[in-house]
Amino acid sequence: MRSGDTLARLSGDEFTILLENVTNVSNVVVIAERIAEQLQSSFYIEQQEVFITASIGIACNTSGKERPEDFLRNADAAMYEVKNKGKAHYKVFDLNTKSYAQKHIRLEAELRRAIEHEEFLVYYQPVIQLETGKICEVEALVRWQHPQRGLVSPADFIPIAEETGLIVAIGQWVLQTACKQAQMWQLKYPNQPPLILNVNLSPKQFQQPKIAEKIIQTLNETGLNPYCLKLEITESMVMENEETTIAMLRKLKELGIQLAIDDFGVGFSALNYLKQFPIDTLKIDRAFINGLGQSVTDTAIVHAIIAFAKALNLSITAEGIETVEQITQLRALKCDRAQGYYFAKPLTIEVFNSFLELSYLYSAKQNTHFCYQNGLANQGMLTCSLQANYQNKT
Repeated sequence: MRSGDTLARLSGDEFTILLENVTNVSNVVVIAERIAEQLQSSFYIEQQEVFITASIGIACNTSGKERPEDFLRNADAAMYEVKNKGKAHYKVFDLNTKSYAQKHIRLEAELRRAIEHEEFLVYYQPVIQLETGKICEVEALVRWQHPQRGLVSPADFIPIAEETGLIVAIGQWVLQTACKQAQMWQLKYPNQPPLILNVNLSPKQFQQPKIAEKIIQTLNETGLNPYCLKLEITESMVMENEETTIAMLRKLKELGIQLAIDDFGVGFSALNYLKQFPIDTLKIDRAFINGLGQSVTDTAIVHAIIAFAKALNLSITAEGIETVEQITQLRALKCDRAQGYYFAKPLTIEVFNSFLELSYLYSAKQNTHFCYQNGLANQGMLTCSLQANYQNKT
């Protein structure tokens, strides 16, 4: 920095630099690049080598009339746009950034209201045992029923919920709601094997100091057996803070809870580290399933993941199943379970209840696996399709 520049720490890991007497934005960019270059070298803290990066937002007061709070907000908005697009870079605030910032602020406010007014829904997607063709697990997925815009895609609100920390409250609500529902299924179908409930655990939730206590409290309140809950975490979550992560995962395992790594194959996939973690299941990412049987590389990767999992006594679930060919390939590779639109999209609780009841009925009548192929991609046709399918088969 120049001798007349001002550096201040705002809070946490956020710093602000005030540059005065700057003739044009290119001079500011040069300073931002110098800062990034300085941070490329490692630091040693308590004999531990540490690497850090910086996301830099730049705002220019070209009119000289902007209020300090507006000036800071614009720089902040530019910085968050950098973070959302990959971090470790800089961005100059412009009209597009302003639009992004306004959308971000509005969506955050609406999310807070949604939590207060309980606007969220839990959708359920079945997981199929490939050997029998029967439903063995179900994944709980959050949806937002916006009062004006209708159903909002998770891709539009989950990143902001993560960034703001609101995902902690949303995730806890999903866990509570889904566990309660899973226990209701067990009471309704006592003669059926209990469904294993899969619930995604966000990075922010996983970092909560008393997350294990909150989970066991939820299980106690809902009456669900811990073994019937499978928490899904990502590879990146597993790889961060290795010692802390191992301790937390072992604590959850001691409670009887099952653990799965979601989207396996798209992260670090450090197999030498993975064997240290008390994981039960690997879920193969749909990116590899799409090319199964068509791409030599993808087929080899899926084969290798399944072989690795079997060697470690881990079960395997393949995600994103859409064709019969994919199922045939997975059965040949001895994959345990499958999940995807071929069987069913995520369903509302009302539709999933019909789905489950008819699948149990069909299995009992025919003593064979239930057929999921007719029209399940369309929720509105689901019940009619299953009933018609059942009548045709019997």
